[in-house]
Amino acid sequence: MAHNPLAAVLEAMGGLGLFLLGMLVMTEALKRLGGAAMRRALMHYTRTPASGALAGCLSTALLQSSSATTVAAVGFVGAGLLSFPHALGIVFGANLGTTVTGWLVALVGFRFKLTLALMPLCLVGVALRLFAPPRWGQAGLALAGFSLIFVGLGTLQQGMSHWDPGTALVSLGESRLALVLFGILFTLITQSSSAGVATTLVALHSGLIALDQGLALVVGMDIGTTATAALATIGGSAAVRRTGFSHVIFNLFTGIGALLLISPYLQLCQRLSLLGGDPELLLVAFHSLFNLMGVLLVLPLTPAFSRLMMRLVPDPSDASAMVLEPAWLEDAPRALGAVFKASQRQLAGLSRHLSALLGGKGQRQNLQTLKLQMLQSRDYLDHLHLPPSANKTWTVLLALIAVQDHLYRLLERCEEEEERALTARSSISLKREAKQLLEQVEHLLPALSDAHTGRSLAPLAAAMQSLANHLQQSASAARLEVMGRIGQGELDLPSGTQRLEAIRWLERVSAHLAKVLHLLEQAQQHLGEAARPV
Repeated sequence: MAHNPLAAVLEAMGGLGLFLLGMLVMTEALKRLGGAAMRRALMHYTRTPASGALAGCLSTALLQSSSATTVAAVGFVGAGLLSFPHALGIVFGANLGTTVTGWLVALVGFRFKLTLALMPLCLVGVALRLFAPPRWGQAGLALAGFSLIFVGLGTLQQGMSHWDPGTALVSLGESRLALVLFGILFTLITQSSSAGVATTLVALHSGLIALDQGLALVVGMDIGTTATAALATIGGSAAVRRTGFSHVIFNLFTGIGALLLISPYLQLCQRLSLLGGDPELLLVAFHSLFNLMGVLLVLPLTPAFSRLMMRLVPDPSDASAMVLEPAWLEDAPRALGAVFKASQRQLAGLSRHLSALLGGKGQRQNLQTLKLQMLQSRDYLDHLHLPPSANKTWTVLLALIAVQDHLYRLLERCEEEEERALTARSSISLKREAKQLLEQVEHLLPALSDAHTGRSLAPLAAAMQSLANHLQQSASAARLEVMGRIGQGELDLPSGTQRLEAIRWLERVSAHLAKVLHLLEQAQQHLGEAARPV
């Protein structure tokens, strides 16, 4: 069978299939075991593009899927949980993390004959999945997938060892561009750059291709892996499309650079007398090297890259959003004035949403878009570093940081939506307070929506604070009344609890509005002319 050309091809195809199956099973099991923790870690540790790159690299290395990491980053941006510039770091790091599979194959797969040793582990893993508790079952699937990867690799290697060196793969010749295109096509078909790199390593190990051909193939496979991220952008927001297409552009950038580096890399290896050693290690070293260089080159340019993507993929629905230019960070009053105006617009959006919830004339807003704008404002403030001796600008910076905190909490109150707002509007004991809050919210809208009035916020802040104090006193009396009616049996516990939640909702909303207006008024006093539109 081994010397039959057709049988050798079928055996290699079966090995590749087992490898892909093992990757799929192991990745899915690892995502179920630690995917949630990885997603939390990605959000928690992505404070800067550099930390995002490190988090993306480690996540991809552990989950063995750059696509999973990149699609997660796209999803975070779409949900408003991560700003676009921070997500870029994750996208950049995912490319570097995916090179771990190649090292595993080159260092372990070819040096140790693990096929027979790992086959029993497949049975152990399946047994755990069938008979053990769910978490152990997922660990068993990961173990079974891991064993299948090396069983498939061994079968692929066995099949390719009997291929004729004059096969179609070699007939692509020395055309590096053709080899890159073949690598892209292979990855598009298999949906796994790791499988492509493993197949290339096996072909190189079996003498079917030369090192320079293998280098061109892995460059194409690195570019081809962007297809999954691009597909994840279909139907998404502008921020989602920016993140997905950033992966495509970044991989094209690193791919073109890597293609130009092939000849210098081969010359360097020849000078160092490395070409007679292990070509598999030279290939995976090149794969890691050009990805690392791409990350190191692009990370310092993340703000410029981010602005480029925002221009390439504009958001027509976000025309009213405040653009916070990184260049303004050099001029503290101007940067603070921009954040002040952005905060006013975010407050206006939340006020319109609150008006709609309370039965007023306002319109519901896209809360995810508002959340993303707040995250961008927070990120912008995080990059504005001032000494405490900066006096007024320091006071404004602290006030705007607090404003963003209260705006985010107010947005969370808005996300609680219908049930509590409707209870407040319909309950006889709360209807008056709900109407008072609605009147104050709608009184805010003209001042907040007109960007050119420069109207003082002091009267609005004072009126809202007065209402907040009144609602706080009314809330205490309303709580006692509701609890008394529950105790007397006039209200059942679920209905009473619902009213208590509505009371708390009114109280918190008014308190956050009062605090935001007071802080904005404080910032407005110190900003002066810089608080006007930029």
